[in-house]
Amino acid sequence: MLKRIKRYTWRVLRSMGLAGYVVVFVNSMLTQRKWFRTFNRQASVDANGQPIPWLNYAFLHFLESRLQPHYRLFEYGSGSSTLWFSSRIQEVVSVESSRMWYAKISRQLPGNASLTLLEDEQAYAQHIQMQDGLFDLILIDGISRSLCAQQCLSKLGPAGVIIFDNTDIDAWAGGIAHLQANGFRQLEFKALAAGVSLETCTSVFYRDENCLHI
Repeated sequence: MLKRIKRYTWRVLRSMGLAGYVVVFVNSMLTQRKWFRTFNRQASVDANGQPIPWLNYAFLHFLESRLQPHYRLFEYGSGSSTLWFSSRIQEVVSVESSRMWYAKISRQLPGNASLTLLEDEQAYAQHIQMQDGLFDLILIDGISRSLCAQQCLSKLGPAGVIIFDNTDIDAWAGGIAHLQANGFRQLEFKALAAGVSLETCTSVFYRDENCLHI
């Protein structure tokens, strides 16, 4: 009897065009990752409520197993990514243009992460030049991304890679072209991100013998 009820229920749902919605809500990747909770809260967290970068799921799956504890990251734009990376690698250096995000994240910083507030676009993009040493990873995910792409290359290590979020947005075409002109190849990841209902594109720009072994 129960099987008959289930079959009848699914027939009704399919006839109404609702079956797919029910499956997505009850048993899907979005449900497993608690995507609906992240959407309602507008917070970038994983299934356990822990912060994750506001980068798409496909890229995060690719990246996590490739990180090494000794890596250094420079980050344009702070947030959940600052907390996530700092729990996995040696050092995170971030620059932020939003006073709201600066106030929020600076209260949560661990000892291996630093955060600077710079609202001027030029100073923000050039802040990486003030840092000692080279970085294994550079994440471009804040304001003036094309300018940041033009300013950061001298501080990237020989095996370093650049992570550039939202490369599907035309506004950043100049930055993408600059990286390509300097010998970087582009690997795109397209998928949903936490709390985001449309597909987003995160790209890795890399050269031969890179630290992510692409």
